[in-house]
Amino acid sequence: WNEQVLKSRRADARNALLLAQIEQENYRANNLSYATTMSDLGLGSYTSTSRDYYWLKVENASATAFVISANPTGNQVNDTDCGTFAVSETGPDHTTPYASATCW
Repeated sequence: WNEQVLKSRRADARNALLLAQIEQENYRANNLSYATTMSDLGLGSYTSTSRDYYWLKVENASATAFVISANPTGNQVNDTDCGTFAVSETGPDHTTPYASATCW
């Protein structure tokens, strides 16, 4: 796959994760903890767009913290430079095994 195509699709993961982060904060405002599933967030399709470049998943959630990952699917798995993106209650998660800050 063309490197530029893979790179351009990363925006799909970032946008989906930032939306999920907002939805997590909305959910917590009305509940005692963060949501543990994408369905709880009203994001039941679990994919980043209709093109399905990334699959979203709540990795963990508690009353005070969460991590949501965006795992590449289809041809996007060839993007070995960045791989899986993630976001937490504090913003983009750059810790291993997630995409580095340069990917964001």
